[in-house]
Amino acid sequence: MKSYLTYGLSTQSREDLIQQLNSAFGIEFTAHESAYRGVYHRSGPTGQEHFLLQPNYLTHEDEWIEEKHQEFPLLLYVNETTRPDEIDRLLQRAIPFATKLKREDL
Repeated sequence: MKSYLTYGLSTQSREDLIQQLNSAFGIEFTAHESAYRGVYHRSGPTGQEHFLLQPNYLTHEDEWIEEKHQEFPLLLYVNETTRPDEIDRLLQRAIPFATKLKREDL
C-alpha cells in the first residue's frame, strides 16, 4: 500500500526548509516550474516515493491549493511512500512546525 501525505508549513524561507528536508531525509530537491504549480521543488521520480514543496497560494492562478489552510504559505507533499509513519517521525524531528493536513492510503 502506498500513502500520499500533505503537510502545511508555517512561514520560513523555502531555502531553509529545503536544507532541513534534504538533511532529514537524505534527499536532494531541485527547482522546477510548471504552468499549474508555478515554481516548486521536487525530489524523487514519479512511480517511487517523491517529495514536492510548493506555495499554497498560486499567484498566477489567483487561487489557494489548500483553501481551508491559508495559514500555511508552503505545502509539502510526500507521494507514493510505503513508510508514512516513519516520514511523520522524521519530519516532526526536523521541522516541528509541520502540520499534517491529509493522509490518503491507496
